[in-house]
Amino acid sequence: LRIALIVLLGFAVARPFLPTSPMSSSAGARVHRIVVIDDSLSMNARRADGRVRFDLARESAEKLLASFPASDAVSLVRMASPARAVIAHPAYDRRFVREQFEALTCTERAADTVGAIALAAKILRESNLLPANRTVYLISDMPARDWREESGASSPATNGLRAIVENLQDSARNLVIVQVADESPPNVAVTSFAPETPLVGVGIPVRLVVEISNFGVSVARDVLLQLR
Repeated sequence: LRIALIVLLGFAVARPFLPTSPMSSSAGARVHRIVVIDDSLSMNARRADGRVRFDLARESAEKLLASFPASDAVSLVRMASPARAVIAHPAYDRRFVREQFEALTCTERAADTVGAIALAAKILRESNLLPANRTVYLISDMPARDWREESGASSPATNGLRAIVENLQDSARNLVIVQVADESPPNVAVTSFAPETPLVGVGIPVRLVVEISNFGVSVARDVLLQLR
């Protein structure tokens, strides 16, 4: 129930939420900070305010990094499939960490949300700092397909988030979700693309059958499909 609340809070944040303090458990204590950033295809989308989601995500990540005390350890996980721990260990070399953050770019690959959360949970389990001194930051557009419950059962992503909470002393303080998408963004995708006949010859016109699905909450009208 607590996890569901955290996920819902993530959906509710229309603008990036950045903590006003580094959120350490006690003054002077080192904290292991694990940043998970979504660099998948959907993060290339432009918000209603004209900003690209990934640009906002990267800006949020950089602001977070600047807020961390120099004595804190940082790890970094990228979400594009296959998910990858760019910094899998607690890194204290802030120049190295900053270089990894500055090198972040958006991809055209699908999101591996479950894999990224699993990597973050693994880094947490292997951390040599106390559970009270570990914080996870999830920066994503939080696609509904990854978090929606099916037939009353929690999604794999939500279950993965539970594994993270088990390694945190206080999930309300030590789990920060930064939602960078609009509340109801348009979401139209090509879900099927195939020639009408199995035989296709060079220089011969061919008819294509295309299926377009609307995964958004609003009606899509006058959709234009371009082939490149």
